[in-house]
Amino acid sequence: MSPKELIQFFRKLASNYFGESEIVVLRAIKDWVDLTSDLQFLSSGATRDVYDIDEHSVLKVAKQITDLKLNNQEVIASRCLGKTYASEVIAADPEGFWIIAEKLQPVAYNDFAVWMEDELNYSGNPNTFGDLLINQNDEVHQYLYQHNLWFKGLIDGLKRCKVDPFDMGYKNWGFRSGQKNPVLLDYAFEAHLNESIKIRLSTLIFN
Repeated sequence: MSPKELIQFFRKLASNYFGESEIVVLRAIKDWVDLTSDLQFLSSGATRDVYDIDEHSVLKVAKQITDLKLNNQEVIASRCLGKTYASEVIAADPEGFWIIAEKLQPVAYNDFAVWMEDELNYSGNPNTFGDLLINQNDEVHQYLYQHNLWFKGLIDGLKRCKVDPFDMGYKNWGFRSGQKNPVLLDYAFEAHLNESIKIRLSTLIFN
């Protein structure tokens, strides 16, 4: 099933379930994807399940009703950041039930470490790359912001688009064919940040 056919199917399903509760609609979507469709399951995160559509695209389905807003936030953030820093959203349900997104090559820990060394001259832990993005008082952050155009563009984009880089480690990134720098394939939206972290983020990122 192509992305276009998938979009048409979901539109028909939405019409058939018009007026039903969000729980009923989400269950119908998940039942079809898991039990009827030929979509291959790829991975499961905290808020979405991801399925393979074809060599260029994936389907992300919300796990619970409380996750619908995170899909919507990803659509907004992806389009705001642009293709240099984010995977392209091909289509999305207006209610947040599903997203069809560009398929990227997930990056391994060692590959991300090599990229950081080669492109940023940074030997930190790929798991805590988000800490470098957040900590504007860090000397490495300041140096990269002043001397690395990709890094500066990313930080400016995160501020402009209000994307939370908290916990944005290497697993949140992927590589696009022909592009040397990684792009975001998943977003570190955290629904349950404690207040101290929220204050820190508002001070360092969203001012």
